[in-house]
Amino acid sequence: MGHGLDGVDTDPRNGGDRAALNGIMPEVLATAATPSGGEHDFVRSMGVRSRDGVLPGIDVKAGDPEGQGRGFMFIAPTIRVSKTTGERVAYRWIKPPDLSRLHVADGSGEQLAALVRQANGKTRTSHGFQQPGGHSEGWTDPDIAQLIREGIPSGEAQQPVLRDVVARLAGQGYDRVACWGIWQAIVDRTALTQPGWPWAEADFTDMYDSAVRKYGTRPRQAEDGGPPPAAQNGRRLVLTPASEITPEPVVWAWEQFGQGRIPAGSVGLFAGREGTGKSSFLIWAAAQITRGELPGAFKGDPRPVIYVTFEDSWKFTIVPRLMAAGADLDLIYRAEVEAIDGGTYSLSLPADNKLLEEAITGHRVALVVIDPLLSAISDVLDTHVNRKVRQALDPLASLADRTGAVLAGIAHFSKSTGTDASSLITGSGAFKDVARFIFAFATDEDDSGVVTQTKNSLGHSSLPSLAYRIIEAIVPTVKGDARVGRLVLEGEAGRTVRDILAAKDGSEEQDESTRAEDYLKRVLADGPRRTTEVEDEAKGNAIAKRTLDRARRALRIPAAKREDGWWISLPEHEGDLTEPARPAKTAKDAKPATRGSVGNVGILDPHCERCGAPVSPLRYAQAGSLCARCEAQP
Repeated sequence: MGHGLDGVDTDPRNGGDRAALNGIMPEVLATAATPSGGEHDFVRSMGVRSRDGVLPGIDVKAGDPEGQGRGFMFIAPTIRVSKTTGERVAYRWIKPPDLSRLHVADGSGEQLAALVRQANGKTRTSHGFQQPGGHSEGWTDPDIAQLIREGIPSGEAQQPVLRDVVARLAGQGYDRVACWGIWQAIVDRTALTQPGWPWAEADFTDMYDSAVRKYGTRPRQAEDGGPPPAAQNGRRLVLTPASEITPEPVVWAWEQFGQGRIPAGSVGLFAGREGTGKSSFLIWAAAQITRGELPGAFKGDPRPVIYVTFEDSWKFTIVPRLMAAGADLDLIYRAEVEAIDGGTYSLSLPADNKLLEEAITGHRVALVVIDPLLSAISDVLDTHVNRKVRQALDPLASLADRTGAVLAGIAHFSKSTGTDASSLITGSGAFKDVARFIFAFATDEDDSGVVTQTKNSLGHSSLPSLAYRIIEAIVPTVKGDARVGRLVLEGEAGRTVRDILAAKDGSEEQDESTRAEDYLKRVLADGPRRTTEVEDEAKGNAIAKRTLDRARRALRIPAAKREDGWWISLPEHEGDLTEPARPAKTAKDAKPATRGSVGNVGILDPHCERCGAPVSPLRYAQAGSLCARCEAQP
C-alpha cells in the first residue's frame, strides 16, 4: 500500500474480528468483502509502515508519507480461487470507494497509527516468547520446541506467526526439509479456525521462498555461539536403550474367547461392499461399550462413544439403530465443528485433530466411529496418494495412542474383483498400512454375513471368522414405529470373506495362486512327473504358466533333468527324481540338436537344476544350468 491509501485486512480464519477496532478505526473510504469471509478496509494514509498481526487476525498494509510502503490488498471485482472451496470467487464492494475525502485530514487514524508504531517498535511477546520484530535471531531452540509441543494458541493470528516461524528457522540455517517438518508439527498441534481449510504445503512453500529471498540463509550456530551442533537440519538423533523402556502388555478393547481382536489406542478399519453390515457392527460395538458389556478393557466401565457420519441421518437411521441395539443414548455423541463464522461443519482431518483429542480426553471416550473415514480426510489431500493420506492418518494414529481410544473408520471396497479384502479397500494403500486391525465383511446369497479379521498387528492373525445376521427391529418413536436393522452375532463361521468373494468372482472359491498350488499337490501326489506334461495339463485347466511358476516357487518344487527331459515332484518325493544310471552314449548314438534349440543344448524346455525354475534356452547355452537368482546365491 502507500501513495495516499492504507489498508486494514481482517481475516476471520485467523481470529480477526472487525469489532476489535471499534473506537480506533480511521474513516473508511471503501470496503471490499473477501472470498474467505473477511474484509479489506481502505483508509487515508496514516504515515506508518505496514504491520502484520497488529491484533489477532488483523493486518495493516500501509506506507510512509514518502510513498514507501509494504504489502498489498485486492480490490473488487478481483476474481481468485478460494482456498476453502476451490471455486473461483470475486471480491465485492460492501462500501463502494468514495475518494472525495481522501485528502481531508481529520486525525481519525492517529490511534490505529500509534498501535502500529508501538507494534513495529517493540519486542512482540506472542506465545510467551520474546520475539524481536525483524529477524530470526530472537528465537531459540526451546522456543521452537514449545511451539511444536503446544501449537499456536487460540486467538492468535496464525498466518503471520507461521510466516515468522519459517523466517526465523530459515535465518538460523535450517534447510527446506527441516523447516517443512517443524512447520508441519506446529500446524498439527494448532486448532484451525475454519474446518476443511488446513494449512497446505503450498502455503509453506510461499512462506519459505519469501523468507529466503528476504533474509537468505546462513550456517546455523549453537545457542552459546559455539560450533554448530551435529544436526544442521533442525533434527537430532536420540538413542534410548531398550533397557530404559518399560514393556507393557497390549490393552485389548475387545477380546473374544481369550484372544484379542481390537487393541485400545489404535486406528482400525471396517471394510466391505455396500449393505454388508459394517455400520451395524459398529452400532453393536458402540452399544456394548456404553453399557460396559464389551469383553475387554472397558467391561464393567460404561464409556462414551463419539459417532461421526457423513452418509446416514441421525434421526431416521443412527438413533433408531442405537435404540435397537440397546445403547445408552446419553453416552453417544454426534460430533460437529462450529467455526468462527458461526457455521457448522463436518469433521475434517487433520485440521480438527486437536479438537477431537480434547473431546476424547475431556469425556473419557473409548470409541470414535468415522463413517466413512475417507469423507473425513481434508479435500486438499489426494486420498489416492500414500504420502498425502499419511498426513491425515499418521497424526490420527498418534492421537489414538495418546488417548487410548479406538478410532474405527468405515471403508468401502472398490469395484475391482479379487479375494484379498484388504487390497480392495478404496483409496491409497496407506489406509490399510496405518490401520492396526482390519475387519472385512461379506454376505452370501441368503443374506447371512461373515466378518473376517484380515489384519491384527498386535495379536493372532488367524482368528476364526464370525457369522452374523441383520434382523429387523421395531423401535417405537413419538411419531410411530421405526423399522431398522439390528446385527446379531451367531458364533464362528464355517467360511471366510475370501471364500465368499472368490465364489462371487467365479474363481471356484479360491484365487489363482491357491488353485495352482492345489493343482500341483494333486498331480504330483503319486510321484515325479515330466514338467511339460504338468504344464500342458495346467494350461488345459486355465492355469497360466506364470501362475504355475509362482506356485512352484511357493511350494519349493524340486526339479531334476533326466535323459528324456526335466521332471518335477513334491518336496517329499525329491528322492524319486534321480533315475538309475544308464550307459553313456557314444558319439554314434548322439542325436542332432532339436530344431529350434540354441547351439548344441538339444532341448526346448531348460530349467534351473537347483530350483527348477524355467531358464531361457539362450541363458542355458551361455551361462549354464542355473537361473539368474540361483547363480547370484552362494
